[in-house]
Amino acid sequence: MNRFYDQSAFVKWSVGGALFFIPMGILIGAAHGLQILLTPYGVFAATVGVWLAIAALGFVFVPFLQTAFTPFLTLIGVYKYYSPMLMALLPTRRRVELHAGTWWDILYLTPWSQPGSKARRAILLSMLDGLLELADRIDRGEVALDAKIVGTSYFFNKSTIQRFGFRMEQPGLFCRFFLVFAILDITSQFSFTRGKLNVAPVWRARKATSTGAKLLANRENISRLRTRLAQRRRDAGP
Repeated sequence: MNRFYDQSAFVKWSVGGALFFIPMGILIGAAHGLQILLTPYGVFAATVGVWLAIAALGFVFVPFLQTAFTPFLTLIGVYKYYSPMLMALLPTRRRVELHAGTWWDILYLTPWSQPGSKARRAILLSMLDGLLELADRIDRGEVALDAKIVGTSYFFNKSTIQRFGFRMEQPGLFCRFFLVFAILDITSQFSFTRGKLNVAPVWRARKATSTGAKLLANRENISRLRTRLAQRRRDAGP
């Protein structure tokens, strides 16, 4: 996790709660107001109109909402972090669904004023740290050897992912829908790591799947890549 979670419980819950419930209240209030305005046109029209409006607002404001909701969802255990930039969504001992961190995590990890290669290296190193931490938890028995590990990432290429013990698959319909719905958020992060506007190629996305045993068996490959990237970061200077 990032430095925010080192704060006192009062600060964490106050900030996290405010960032979650205030935007949520605004969305609910706006939806209720729109429903009242559309009620004269019939219940069906009002219901459809409200849901279309929520979908449109959600699509536009995904980067903000994803960022704002992160602290609260982390505090209540929906997000489980293995490093500041690698988390799992509601993980269990038998299944780990990996996701990259949100803007909330990026802005704690690397300065906004350092887009491009510096930000990309910092994010990659943190994600590798997360994979190593997950491998350690598998080794300790906290995650089962036959646990299913899944994820989608634009930060590692296909050959690198395969060296970590993952198999590439076509994503399912729900995964594709989520990627398209979140394209503004994904593109903003993708562009930040490139130092210029660069649309994330979500249409080429592949789902990566592995098991606890395979990830643990390839721990040394992950560690070697982490060492090389850390050396490049030191060579590049501050």
